[in-house]
Amino acid sequence: MNTLTIDHLLRAAQLFEQQTALQFGLVGRGPTSPLQLPPQSSLITIKKKSVSSVSKQSRAAHNELEKNRRANLRSYLDQIKDILPPEYDSSRDTTLSLLTRARNHMKQWRQKQESLICRRSELLIKNAKLKEKIEKAKSFRNSKKCRQTEKPSEEAKSESVQISPVIESSRTSSPIYLEYSPSNKPTSEIPSNSNSKMVTIDPYLEGLLPAAPLIYPYVYQPRSGLI
Repeated sequence: MNTLTIDHLLRAAQLFEQQTALQFGLVGRGPTSPLQLPPQSSLITIKKKSVSSVSKQSRAAHNELEKNRRANLRSYLDQIKDILPPEYDSSRDTTLSLLTRARNHMKQWRQKQESLICRRSELLIKNAKLKEKIEKAKSFRNSKKCRQTEKPSEEAKSESVQISPVIESSRTSSPIYLEYSPSNKPTSEIPSNSNSKMVTIDPYLEGLLPAAPLIYPYVYQPRSGLI
């Protein structure tokens, strides 16, 4: 049992050494051939080669990334240059000067935008006030029209009310009697007579006054405010 155990251990050691040799590029002559380890100098050169290859690959990847970054940055700078207003020396712009111009341009546009917003708010307030004044003027005009349309009807009613009582009162009132005294005349034309009598005259019976009072002519007052 001890001999078998030692044989198994030796076999495992040989297999391990063969695997390590394969990793460094060295292959044994056979499964039973003894392991031939490479010298120390060859191991150092192999390590240097592996390190140099890894560094070359990382450097190539870094260079590619840097190239892409610069290309993207150049395209962005060209877009900014197209957006900005042209200047006489824009062809000689550096990255710093171009970014400075872009920052100043953005500040100017922001100030203009703020001023326009303030102006817009002022105009909105002014527009609201004007609309309110227009609505007040419309309501005042409508109320004035209503008063003007109601005024003629009221005047017509008042005239009819004023005329009818006069006519009725004149018809129902007692007759007016005028007294005529010949003594009131001048003495040069009519001699005085002590036996003169008062003469009573009824103007309605004599036809001097009409049965109804005269209401014409009258002062015509134009009706103001009629359209």
